Amino acid sequence: MVGDHGRNHKPTPIRRVTAAFSSITALLLSVLLLIGGNSLVGIVTPLRARIEGFPDLTVGLLGSVYFAGMLAGTLAAPAIIRRGGHIRAYAAFVALAVVSVILMPVMPSQWAWLSCRALIGFVFAGLYAVIEAWINAKATNANRGALYALYQIANFAASAAGQLALKPLGAGGFSAFAVAGALLALAIVPMAMTSVDPPAQPRSVRPRLI
Repeated sequence: MVGDHGRNHKPTPIRRVTAAFSSITALLLSVLLLIGGNSLVGIVTPLRARIEGFPDLTVGLLGSVYFAGMLAGTLAAPAIIRRGGHIRAYAAFVALAVVSVILMPVMPSQWAWLSCRALIGFVFAGLYAVIEAWINAKATNANRGALYALYQIANFAASAAGQLALKPLGAGGFSAFAVAGALLALAIVPMAMTSVDPPAQPRSVRPRLI
């Protein structure tokens, strides 16, 4: 008869999820704040553009230039992260996002808004690169599914919450942009205070478009 000490005790699914969560807790808190702020500014932008009297073409382009900026950020992010490391690159990306958001109601110009939206798309490509590289670095074959599930839950929950926040804030005035900028700025705090080591910096940068 084999005693309990001779058995192989495998971690239960709950323990695996708990261990996975603890390794990216700070990252998930940052994701909640980042995506919440970005979702809020993303939904208030076209509504406020209508209030400001922007043409239909400009309202449509406000969505398009965001993704154009994201494409450019996807190509540039690896070099930026390699130069400054994940934490410093993350802080720089967030700072640029905050500036872009809070300047929009101050400069109600079509060209200024298009530039700000393109810049937000650029920096969010970099932020996603840092976040997903961090998750991948902490993932193992045993917890990879749990980590990405937690990440997606945080992502979609924050996106929904950010959109719902527009109702009490309203599209007019500065409130929605101020709250979005505050959420983005607060996203630096969990990452700056975490004791978990960041991923290793990429050794080379070779985008392969094909």
